[in-house]
Amino acid sequence: MVVVRAFSRTVLRPCSVCGFQSRRVHSRYERRICDRPAAGRSAVILLTVRRFFCENSACERRTLREAITRWSSRVELNGLGRVRQRHQGLPALLG
Repeated sequence: MVVVRAFSRTVLRPCSVCGFQSRRVHSRYERRICDRPAAGRSAVILLTVRRFFCENSACERRTLREAITRWSSRVELNGLGRVRQRHQGLPALLG
């Protein structure tokens, strides 16, 4: 099995409600994105995702999840094996 660890290096994240740019991290958690085996090897991406505080006191949202849509979506995170459809080059990248 090939395990790839990934995370975002972006410092600021906009709030999805008010658009305020936030940099204060609330917490971190890890998502597992699994794919079906390719060339006899299965691949797992361990994606570290952050939650941010919305620092706009007038905003109704207190925390916001970091959206890393290039690497994940709810469907893929539910283990339905669709990572390959969005990331055709992953098997070649992993060798």
